[in-house]
Amino acid sequence: MKKTSRYKFPYSDIELAGKVNSILSEYRDPLTLRQVYYRLVALGLKNEKKVYSNLSGKLSRLRAQGLVPWEKITDMKRLPEKDSSWTSPEEFFKDVSGAYKRDLQQGQPKYIEVWCEKSVAIRRITNKYDVNLLAGGGYRSSTAIYEAAKRFKSVGKPVVILYLGDFDPSGLDIERDIGRVNKLFDIEVDVQRVLLVPSDIRDYKLLPSPVKITDPRTAAYIKEQGLENAYELDALAPDILATRLENAICRNMNMDLYKTQLAKWEEDKEEVAEFIEAWNGHKSSANPNNNY
Repeated sequence: MKKTSRYKFPYSDIELAGKVNSILSEYRDPLTLRQVYYRLVALGLKNEKKVYSNLSGKLSRLRAQGLVPWEKITDMKRLPEKDSSWTSPEEFFKDVSGAYKRDLQQGQPKYIEVWCEKSVAIRRITNKYDVNLLAGGGYRSSTAIYEAAKRFKSVGKPVVILYLGDFDPSGLDIERDIGRVNKLFDIEVDVQRVLLVPSDIRDYKLLPSPVKITDPRTAAYIKEQGLENAYELDALAPDILATRLENAICRNMNMDLYKTQLAKWEEDKEEVAEFIEAWNGHKSSANPNNNY
């Protein structure tokens, strides 16, 4: 039996930590492991599955050793979920005093959601404009499509889905599959592909990956696109990805209305602070010992 040679990683742990920390320092948001990998690929790391697996193990050790900060790399699929709880009403009000957020989309002529094939760090942008984000998981289940249809029916305005996905057989087909909302529930949804589009491959010199021969959509993809490679969303620089998404959101919004809601949010925060101050004063008078 022919022995498979073990892959030799090109960097020492110290060199890798330096390169990764330099990459992470360029971006405001934490990056996923795959986004870090593609930034390293752009610097010359070999683009292969075994290299990615090797990198995953090495970064786990480097983070455990304190050489790479834990908080700068995120795993959006494995965050625990639990209903919020507090030790007392005082603690609750202390937390929520800065947590109030006005619905910044109210009054907008369109309802916007962002659907992303991958789990990439774009939450800062969707939070900024107060739009829903469905990220990761590829194709949406029938249940997810049904829940989306219920949301869309309740808003009573035109619906826009901004889609971000790979440029490959599945990534293109997922965009088509979103149309099930229209077919199954008779809801008119405007699906706009933000990323990736053919020009991105050329403009950003994206590194290719082989298409999956086993994918039943591959033959049609090669014929229609004239490409024999796939291009992943994660390979796009995070700042470019965020800018393109933000521009797409703004194109579909009335920005004057948005700025009005931002101003009203500041007024709301003052009102919330006054309410909490009054409540705390009342409770202190009624229960000087503050026993709970």
